[in-house]
Amino acid sequence: MKILLVTRTTAALGHSSEYLKRFNSELSKNDEIDEIKCFVPKINFGIESLNNKLILSKVDFSTNKKDLYKKKYGVFWKIIYGIKRIMLVYEFLRDLFERVDIDNYDIIHFLEIEYFSYYLYFKLHPSIAKRTNIIFVSHSGNFSYKKNNGTSKVIGFYKYLATMPLRYLYDISKGVMVHGENIKRQFIETVIKSNTKCKKKIFVAEYGSEEYYNNNIIPKRDACEYLGIDEKRKNILFFGMIREDKGIRDLLKAIRTYNSQEALFIIAGKPYDISHEEILRLISMYELESKIKYIPEYIDEEEIKYYFCAADALIVPYKKEFSSQSGPLKMALSYSLPVICSDVGDIGEFTVKNKVGLIFEPENIRSIQDAIDLFLEMSIEDVNLIRENCKNTSRLFSWSNMLTKVFDRYKLILNLSKFNR
Repeated sequence: MKILLVTRTTAALGHSSEYLKRFNSELSKNDEIDEIKCFVPKINFGIESLNNKLILSKVDFSTNKKDLYKKKYGVFWKIIYGIKRIMLVYEFLRDLFERVDIDNYDIIHFLEIEYFSYYLYFKLHPSIAKRTNIIFVSHSGNFSYKKNNGTSKVIGFYKYLATMPLRYLYDISKGVMVHGENIKRQFIETVIKSNTKCKKKIFVAEYGSEEYYNNNIIPKRDACEYLGIDEKRKNILFFGMIREDKGIRDLLKAIRTYNSQEALFIIAGKPYDISHEEILRLISMYELESKIKYIPEYIDEEEIKYYFCAADALIVPYKKEFSSQSGPLKMALSYSLPVICSDVGDIGEFTVKNKVGLIFEPENIRSIQDAIDLFLEMSIEDVNLIRENCKNTSRLFSWSNMLTKVFDRYKLILNLSKFNR
């Protein structure tokens, strides 16, 4: 079996590189897979270990940055940025199918998609989907205008428009992979609807996490010393790319009521669609300097353990419009770290079902504060119980188990293809 993995998102710092590496490492362990190749952009981050498996596109996404468009085009930046992104992704697809002989691969697995460019390309080149077995990954399931209306009409309308190209893409595919039952339900409700054929193509492979091992853990004292913070305080971690839809503004508002002796909030990650200067402005305006340790940069892989081991809990204050999975939440499990999480989409349902932390109403400052208060007041016994649940859950939803489900779907698709010839 030969597999081609395709993704453009490794062109930016973030969890996409880890996602691609995990696909490779776990699938490579399978004796039934003869070859894995990865088609990725010209410039990448964090996937140097895959060099011998990479096919580099001629397309460079590194110049297509939101900050540049904001400065240059003002209020019209989203429109210009969106058009440019569609054009770049279309070129990425054209480069893929011109340079790679798809007949050499049994499965072409797209690890993410840009709805409109993919629709245009496959609509203009219908024979491609007939010649090979294509699988798409949908990281989000909420494509309802109404469900997004309370947070962003622009996002809601964009997602509503996306349902038409999505229905076409999934109709021509052999499989649609999602990372949670909640995402699958939303996806059927807002995109697939009554299309029975497409419903059968959707399969769930829960987003993976590193399994808990004792040697992952370093003492809190040592981790705090490395980060230069007080080990005696309760440390609450916000980790990963800092985006508006991850609720950074709500978190900063919620922190105002805590004194510096109660808790320290560690905010670690590179700002994405909110500027570093804006975050500093909010910290100053709310007088949070003594309550926050702010590290506005991408955290190298070898340093991640210090942040999670220094923390007493991970906070995930994502907004209502967020309908995907959370990489930091799954990482927390591998460090047996309790989570304090928005009750939104799959992440809220996951937290409750597996008893790995506390939930709160998204975008509700008082609710966020109540959940933090409840955690700070919990007994050691109750916290340890949550930690034990995190350990067990990390083993249940490991990367290994996730990719086993993916491989099983590969085999099913190939068997059906042989039967339908």
